[in-house]
Amino acid sequence: MPEFVPVIALHGGAGTILKANMTPEKEAAYHAGLRECLQAGL
Repeated sequence: MPEFVPVIALHGGAGTILKANMTPEKEAAYHAGLRECLQAGL
């Protein structure tokens, strides 16, 4: 039997944030938040 290997899947949203309303600064902050969650192992 293969060894159990946990994985983390992050979902960045469900299309509720319109690209037209996303400034480069907001997008960078959004991605930084996702990256922080991934690094924390949540």
